[in-house]
Amino acid sequence: MKKIALCLAVLVSLLPGCGSFVQPLLKGDAVPEGKVLMIGKVIVSPHYGKVSKDERDFIMMSMNDDLNRSVNSIDDAIDPDLGKVFYFPVSVGTKYFRVGQIMIPNGSRIGAGGSRTTYDVLRMLRNIKVTIPAKAHAVYIGTITYKHNGEKATEVTVRDEQEEAMQALAKMHFRSLAPKDIVKKLAIVLNEQEN
Repeated sequence: MKKIALCLAVLVSLLPGCGSFVQPLLKGDAVPEGKVLMIGKVIVSPHYGKVSKDERDFIMMSMNDDLNRSVNSIDDAIDPDLGKVFYFPVSVGTKYFRVGQIMIPNGSRIGAGGSRTTYDVLRMLRNIKVTIPAKAHAVYIGTITYKHNGEKATEVTVRDEQEEAMQALAKMHFRSLAPKDIVKKLAIVLNEQEN
C-alpha cells in the first residue's frame, strides 16, 4: 500500500489529466439526451474500502477512448459504490477503463499548508474495453471484479449478472427506459498492463 498525503480537495490529483466525473443517474431520473445509460457493478477482492459504516465505499475508475494514450490521460471518471449496481450516463463509442483506485483515510499530518489527511491507496492498472452502442438507450457491461494483493491488481474478470442488475434497475424507475431498451455488451479485459 502506498501512503500518500493530500487534502480532500485534491483527491482527483491522483488521476492526473482527469477529465470530469460522470454523475450517476438517481432514482426517477431520465437518461440525458445524447447519452447511453451504462449499467454494471464493481467488486474488489479481498475487500478494500471504507473503514467505518459512515463512509461511502467506492472505487474511482478512469476512462479514455484510446489505448495509445497514457493511462494518466483521462477523458472521464466514474466512482461507483462497491458491490452495488451502478447507472452512469455516458457518450457513445468505445471506452477503456484504465485505472481503478481506492483511497482510505488513515490519519493526518501537519504541513506548511496546515493539516492534511493521509490515505492508503490501492491503484490497479488494467485495460478494460467497454463498447457503448450508438442506437442503444442502455448497455449492461457486467460485474467487473478486481482481485489484488494489497499493492496492485493480480487479476481482473467480468461476469454476466444481468438478471440481478435488471432486478435492481426495476427499482430505480428511470423515466423513458424499458427492459427492451437494454443491450448486453460485456466489458472485455484486454491485458495486464502496468504503466
